[in-house]
Amino acid sequence: MKRPDKIELLGCTYHIEWVEKGIMHLPYKAKEDEEPYWIFGRCSQKLRRIEISLHDEDGVPVPEEVMMNTLWHEVAHAICQEGCYDEENDNEQFIEWLGKNLQFIYGRFEL
Repeated sequence: MKRPDKIELLGCTYHIEWVEKGIMHLPYKAKEDEEPYWIFGRCSQKLRRIEISLHDEDGVPVPEEVMMNTLWHEVAHAICQEGCYDEENDNEQFIEWLGKNLQFIYGRFEL
């Protein structure tokens, strides 16, 4: 599957950025003692953007299969965010399940 640069979700366009240097998750202000850490991807409803890391924290390329799994995981977050399903959006086990099923159903098609 080629790497898409956007996806239409519930009437909204989410732009997909494939990030060379990886993505650091910064702690929320309420958790000031939390250290930043590397993540595979993230989704911003405010910016309507999904970011996927091309390299891990050590600079090693992330396998294509892992990037695609991460993309569908972040698409699941975007769907929940757009639908105001906040509780589901915070449930990573549910998001992982939904992302895998979306990938199974739609992953064979061009986005």
